[in-house]
Amino acid sequence: MAKFDFNDKDDVKRLKEEVNNIFESKIRQLELDSALKSLSTQSFGAIKNVFENITDKLYESAEGKKIIGKYVRAIREGKNVSDAYSVYEFVYNSPNVTNPERLLSEALYMTGRIDKGAFEDEKKKVAGVVAEAVRFVGGDADMVEESVNKNYDANEAIDYLMLNPKNFSNLDEYVNKFDYVSGMLAENMQEKPSEDTGKTGKELIDSLNESLEGLADFERRAITDIAILKLSKGNPLELFEEYKEGCMSKLDENIEKEENSELKSRFETMRKQLSEKKYNEGSLYEDIVTLSELKSKLSE
Repeated sequence: MAKFDFNDKDDVKRLKEEVNNIFESKIRQLELDSALKSLSTQSFGAIKNVFENITDKLYESAEGKKIIGKYVRAIREGKNVSDAYSVYEFVYNSPNVTNPERLLSEALYMTGRIDKGAFEDEKKKVAGVVAEAVRFVGGDADMVEESVNKNYDANEAIDYLMLNPKNFSNLDEYVNKFDYVSGMLAENMQEKPSEDTGKTGKELIDSLNESLEGLADFERRAITDIAILKLSKGNPLELFEEYKEGCMSKLDENIEKEENSELKSRFETMRKQLSEKKYNEGSLYEDIVTLSELKSKLSE
C-alpha cells in the first residue's frame, strides 16, 4: 500500500478528488433510489416510457432478456395493467383515422372494467420490475426523470380517463382531459406519414363497435400478448408454443377425466391434430386467438 503524506500537496489533492467521487457516487445512488421508489406513483405511461427507453440494452444479454420476460409476465398476469397497456398502445400507435375523438371514446369504453385498487397493486408490481431493469442496465435518475416527463401531462390524463368514470361531479375535469388527449392524438396522426391501412377511419371505428359486445377475455388476452411480444422483441415461436402447450395440457386433463367414450375420442383427435400444428409467422395472430379460445372453452 502506497504511503500517504498529508504534507504533500499532490497527495492531498488526490484524496480530495477521491472523496468527492465517493460523495458524488453516493448522491447519484440516492437520487436513483428516490426516482425508482416514486416510480410506482407515476402514471402507467411513465412506467412504460422508462422500460421502453432501456429495452434495447436489456435485449443485449440473456439476463436482460429474462427481465423483459418478467415485465411481460407482470403485464399479462394483471388484467387491469394489461388493459391499460392496450389503451396506451392504442393512443400512441393508432393508424391514421378521421375521428380521433370517437376513437379515444371507444378505446376507453373497452377498458371500462378497470378496477382502481387492483390497478394500483398491479402497477406497483410492474414498476418493481422496471426498477430492477434500470439498475441492471446502469441507468441513472436523469434517465428515469426524462422518461417520466415524456408526454407527462398526456399520460396523467390517460390514467385519469381510464380510472375515473365520467359523472356530473367530475364532468369539467373529465372533458378537459379528454379534449387534451384527443387533441394530442389528432396531432400525432397528422405527423405520421400516410399509410394504406386497408380501411377508412369510419370503417375502422365501425369494426371496433361491432367487436365490442363480442370481445371475450380470451381474445383481449391474445391481442395484448401479441402487442407486448412486439414491444419486448420476443420470439413469436415461443409465444405460439406457450399457447399450444397450454391447450395440450387442458386436452390431457379432459381426456383423463372424461368418461364418455365418444367425447374422449373427440378430445384425443383434437390433441393429435394440435400436436401436428406448426408455427406459421403469417398466421400468428389468428393462431394465437384460436388457441386462446380453445383453452378457454376447455377450461369451462
